[in-house]
Amino acid sequence: MTKVGRVLLVTCGEEAIHALDIATGEDVWRFAERGCFQFKPLVSNETVIAASVRGRREGALFAIDLYSGQPRWQRELQGPPTSDPCAAANVALVSTAGEEATLSAHCLQTGRALWDTKDPGLGIGGAGLTFDDTWIVNAPFGQLSALDVHSGNIRWNTNLADALADEIPRRLEPVLRGGALFVPASSVHVVRPADGQKLSASLPCDLVPPRPRSHAGRRTRLGLHRRGKRLPRRLRAEAHAHAGQGRRPVTDCLGDPGRARGPSVGPAPPPPRYRLATRLARSGTPSTSLRRLGCSGCRSTR
Repeated sequence: MTKVGRVLLVTCGEEAIHALDIATGEDVWRFAERGCFQFKPLVSNETVIAASVRGRREGALFAIDLYSGQPRWQRELQGPPTSDPCAAANVALVSTAGEEATLSAHCLQTGRALWDTKDPGLGIGGAGLTFDDTWIVNAPFGQLSALDVHSGNIRWNTNLADALADEIPRRLEPVLRGGALFVPASSVHVVRPADGQKLSASLPCDLVPPRPRSHAGRRTRLGLHRRGKRLPRRLRAEAHAHAGQGRRPVTDCLGDPGRARGPSVGPAPPPPRYRLATRLARSGTPSTSLRRLGCSGCRSTR
């Protein structure tokens, strides 16, 4: 969804874009076309830029008037789009899939194709920022790239994190403050936007989700409840075994540790009456007394 004044643009994966009046909730206009509109539309200079997916190998880019819903131009893409359309210096950018992920640029007024290049990471969840006539993309694999908006040439790129070892932050949008770029990665990096040089050491970042840790003095219980209900005994045992928190061996009713029913994980210990029967059997109590206790499974009563 995209909000512009009192107009709310809604795309939900169907073959239409809805423009709703926020005050009344009624349709201002509806634009329908072949393909699925599943990406967030872009609004620039009273023009709506929307990308549609037409199967596995086709896609299209549309320009629509914001207030009337009339189409202004339409261009076919080299493949299905994989990211929301973006705007930089009167240019519409969109990434497409294919044999190789591609980033293409189109003129906002006419839709004319300007250039296409290898996608620096926008189609896999990267975030971008416009700086003068430069488009800066922060990719999830830790690379920061700067492209010339008019030609598509890469001006510079910088590696900020290890793609295999470092965590990915919750948000990747770079922020421009005081002439410097603050770029989230495994930590926050301060970068000069002109050439990509780091201006200071990395800062601690709370955008990276912390690893789960058990509290001191408490026993971590993993997988013991599902939607507020207790799991079956078998699943509880598997959860304890996976967490490395096995229970003590469970013996039979005579207390023989050599006949344990499980190595480290097993069912609950015997009820109290069976433990009482075990003590009576060891003390030589007649079998009739054991039968009154209901311990029919003890070997001494057979």
